[in-house]
Formats: sequence, structure tokens, C-alpha cells
Amino acid sequence: LAEKAYAEAGDETGKLGSQINQAQALQTLGLYRSAQTTLEQVNQTLKAWPDSLLKATGLRSLGLALQVVGDLGRSQAVLQQSLAIAQQFNSPADINTTLFSLGNTARALQKPEALALYQKAAETATTAIAKLEAQLNQLSLLVETKKWAEANTLLPEIQAAIAN
Repeated sequence: LAEKAYAEAGDETGKLGSQINQAQALQTLGLYRSAQTTLEQVNQTLKAWPDSLLKATGLRSLGLALQVVGDLGRSQAVLQQSLAIAQQFNSPADINTTLFSLGNTARALQKPEALALYQKAAETATTAIAKLEAQLNQLSLLVETKKWAEANTLLPEIQAAIAN
């Protein structure tokens, strides 16, 4: 409904934002292939647009959908584009969310940079929950890779954050 109203009003930005929101709702419902289809269409339109935070959000959403359906190489490339745009606009929340998603993709690809991406996501977190999520993924990866000393160093910080 919102998408149609924006289209009728000639508001292309509003229309694309609505499509991104629809795709994110589909992802929340677990309908990742449907979300991917919508986001691929949005991405085709956004390619011709100048960089914007809307473009960064669309790319990040597409990167997440690609990650979940197993297209990890494309996910990583799209997320890196999103990160570059978010950094260009100096948007801390967008940078943090994209770093976290990049960490998840790198982890799925079994790339060693996943740990550094989680660390950077924790450092750039704009909320306590975002920081804790990044630290928990970092801890999980440290345990998975048997880096016990680093895990033991991180654990007290996580425990303190949970206590708060």
C-alpha cells in the first residue's frame, strides 16, 4: 500500500524505502528468497542512483539475504559496498550493523578476518545490545577456534555487560 502511494506521488525514494522495509519484513518472517528477489530489484534501481544511506541500507539488506541463502561471495561483495557508503556518510549505526553482517559472512566463509570484523563491530557499537551481540559472536568464534586465552580475556567484559 505504501509503495503504491509513493509511486503515485512520484516519490521514488519513498517507494524504494518501502520496498526495502517490505523485504526486511519478509526476512523477519524467514522468507529470504522472496526478500532477495525484492532486494535484487531495488538494487538494480539503486545502481543508477548516487550514493546515499538508503542505498547503503538496501545493499546491506541484500547482503544479509544473500548470506542466508548461501550466496556468500556475493553477500560479502554487496556488504562491502554498503560499508563503503555508510563510511562515506559517516553513519555509525549503519557502519556497525554492516561490520557485524560482514563478520557473519566472513565466518561462514571461514575467513580469519571474521574475528577482526566482530571486534570492530563491538568497538563501533552505538548501543549496548549491538556491542554485546558482536562480543558474543566474537567469543563464540574464539571458542570454536580454540583460542582460549583470548576467550578468557573477553569473557569478564561480556559477563559485566550481561549483568548491567
